[in-house]
Amino acid sequence: MAAKYKLGGIGAGGHWYGRLHEFLKDRVELEKAVGITRFEDKRAILESYGLTKDRYFQVVVGASLPDAFFEGIDVIHVASHNQFHEHQTRDCLEHEKVTVVEKTLATTEEATENFLRYVRRNGHEGRVTPHVHYLDKALTLTLQNELWSKALKDAGRLARATGTFIEDVSEEDLRRQWLFKPENGGIFMDWIHPSAMLAHVAGAHFAECIEATGYVVNPAYDPANPTGVEARFALTGKDLAPGCTATIRVGKGFPPGVRFKKMRLEFERGGALDLTFLDTETEIETGRKGTWVWDLDGQVEKGRATGPSSYELLVEEMVTMLEGKGSPLALDEIREIFRPVWITLAALKGREVVREGDAVEAMMKRAIALVH
Repeated sequence: MAAKYKLGGIGAGGHWYGRLHEFLKDRVELEKAVGITRFEDKRAILESYGLTKDRYFQVVVGASLPDAFFEGIDVIHVASHNQFHEHQTRDCLEHEKVTVVEKTLATTEEATENFLRYVRRNGHEGRVTPHVHYLDKALTLTLQNELWSKALKDAGRLARATGTFIEDVSEEDLRRQWLFKPENGGIFMDWIHPSAMLAHVAGAHFAECIEATGYVVNPAYDPANPTGVEARFALTGKDLAPGCTATIRVGKGFPPGVRFKKMRLEFERGGALDLTFLDTETEIETGRKGTWVWDLDGQVEKGRATGPSSYELLVEEMVTMLEGKGSPLALDEIREIFRPVWITLAALKGREVVREGDAVEAMMKRAIALVH
């Protein structure tokens, strides 16, 4: 019988565990959790995960994790505010625990580089990974395993890429306004997915952020920091044509019904591949996993992605690391995936954020039209 591993959750009262918990099943079970709120304030959701008060540890913001939390735990999932990830992940590794971190290991380039050096120097490679969940989506894996090689063969190297990940206003994001603060990496960190897919699947090196503009899409989210970004990049890579560029627009808090997650990849010899993603909740509720359209000289092929949920794959990745078979992302891959965030933040630094409604609407229209 396969071993069943014990999971410790940092930030287990948040939305990530509402998604993850149903996929734990036979190989991993949530044993303990850490949070900054009182158990009584999260009782309903924590008890729905099978957690009792004696297995929940309330901590002070920014404090070290209690030793009792680590006892009997095999793997830890870090889903707290981004600004705490680096310290908490180091703490987990010092306690010799396999660790999966939601989205980012740290929130600055310097801190990320320091952390990657720490991992390599202390022999933690293969025991820690960021979970950038769109890399595990069925449509991304279809691109990686089938469509990318077909496009290169039929239409030559990638010439340009356009990505839009925008969402309408939601109560969940209104509760998570910390996402937009600079100390947590901001909106481009939260919507890292289009640039991460280009780096991971296409092998794109983001050589330069040519231009970037921040927008206050919805002042109720954050009246000062960008809740939308429009950026253009110069890309290089062996499968990319000279002069290849990417235009990426991301944002949250748009008017009701504006929910659009799409990538367009255009190739040297005229082929174009459109990828339409669904949000995770829709995937779970409907079983649909997104669609693709390949157009080469008017010859059109279409398909639907199929496969397991990204959360099923997250559990598999935990088990793979626990069994000593390595992590899904090498340290150099992690560096390339997060580079677009750092160069975008640098390009935005000191620039005035656009607040005018007409300008925000114009950006939204460019985003939906996939204007390059």
